[in-house]
Amino acid sequence: MHVSYFLLKRLALELNKEFTQSILSQCFSQEKDELILQFEKGSQSIFIRILVAPDFSCLSFPKIFNRARKNNIDLFTDLPGLKLQSVQSYENERCISLHFENDLTLLLKMHGNRSNILLFRQDVCISLFRNNLPGDEAIQLDQLDRKIDWSFEFFQKHINIIKQNYFVFDKETWKTIEEKQKGISDAKEKWQIIQSIKNELETPSYFVQPGSAHQKPLFSLLPLAGENVKIFDKATEALTYFTSELHQYKHFFSLQQENIRFIQQKIKSAEEYNKKAKEKLAELQNDQHFQQWADIIMANLHLIPAGSEVVTLFDFYNNKEIEIKLKREISAQKNAEIFYSKAKNKHIEIQKISQALADKEKQIQTLLQQLEEVKSAQATKALTKLNIQTSIGKEEKSLPFHEHNFKGFRIWVGKNANANDELTLSYTFKEDLWLHAKDVSGSHVVIKYQSGKVFPKDVIERAAQLAAYYSKSKNESLAAVIVTPKKYVRKRKGDLPGAVVVEREEVILVEPKT
Repeated sequence: MHVSYFLLKRLALELNKEFTQSILSQCFSQEKDELILQFEKGSQSIFIRILVAPDFSCLSFPKIFNRARKNNIDLFTDLPGLKLQSVQSYENERCISLHFENDLTLLLKMHGNRSNILLFRQDVCISLFRNNLPGDEAIQLDQLDRKIDWSFEFFQKHINIIKQNYFVFDKETWKTIEEKQKGISDAKEKWQIIQSIKNELETPSYFVQPGSAHQKPLFSLLPLAGENVKIFDKATEALTYFTSELHQYKHFFSLQQENIRFIQQKIKSAEEYNKKAKEKLAELQNDQHFQQWADIIMANLHLIPAGSEVVTLFDFYNNKEIEIKLKREISAQKNAEIFYSKAKNKHIEIQKISQALADKEKQIQTLLQQLEEVKSAQATKALTKLNIQTSIGKEEKSLPFHEHNFKGFRIWVGKNANANDELTLSYTFKEDLWLHAKDVSGSHVVIKYQSGKVFPKDVIERAAQLAAYYSKSKNESLAAVIVTPKKYVRKRKGDLPGAVVVEREEVILVEPKT
């Protein structure tokens, strides 16, 4: 109803009093679907803000409007400097014309998703605000008036299709009419109800229901039910208040939905992590073969020839023959030690995954609580106070490495060539231990130094396994890996991403392994 014919008719009368004989000083846009008209009347600036977005069109009249220094453009450049001579509405039509000197007319066509602003010179359209509505160029100002026969005879004859003929009533008005006509069958009484409402619309007060967290603000020319309804005598004041309330509602709704989506994505991510972690945990808990293989080998050392790659032994756990692959270059006992080490590492991994699952469950519960707080918030201030995205943690800056933990030591693995440089040059200190697969491309790997502690041999081997796995040696049975303190690693000017010079090194052989 904020752009109905009845409103625009009354609004044109107000604008004739307030804006005629003023000079248009600026006509510009700094939003895609918005045009600002600034007029000078004596020493006072007065404004018309015209919004013709596809999803919403309206007029408002802010007391002050500060033009941005950047990202704005002057439009309808023939108009600034001209005097506004009159403002005209059209019979039964949702349009207003601003008539300027030099036979220039600015037509405000307020037709919902087809709203537009058109400039005419001597009744010929010369410019459109929304150029994606080219059919508007054919509009003729002298044909905008539309006739409606309000007589009872016409109503009675067309009673079954009266909505098509009384097209100036919007949905809310028809809803009011139908409520008042409920239970009435007499055509004369129905017509009289329509005439009564039409009279209210032609000499209205202006009613605005302020917005709330769950209700858009409402504008009406008919009385509104509910608390806090504001009543205005002037259309300009009512429209300005309404658009301000609508802006605040949209800002609140947008912020609320943004926070809801953010939290729901966090919950979804945590649930997906838990699903995969539980599958991995079940797999680890049900897989006992490393421990069993080691026990079987140790029980049968005397039966395993040196240099064997595969042996078939009796599996006393499952009471059947079993085939076990070995590393031929090391003894059977050393092979058993490797399997025992893998079983031990599996136990550590089970503990780590179990703790991570517990942490994720706590995080999900916190997120669900925050989701309810966001949904129940009643105003933008309440949402801002919750500070959801900051409290959850905005997406952290992507680190250049993946972190692994082994026996209390942090092992960092570079993600790619550029990340390798960032890891080595910006995230490490001279005391850290640096590793890289020898003579092939791959990730830089760093073991973080702990004050007063030496790097254990098995920690170095674990980091070396990672360096080998995240390199071109990934598919080798054994891979050579460089190990050196970070202080012996430097990068020369002009080197390619990831390329460094190692001044002193030790080389160890390991099995590539994640």
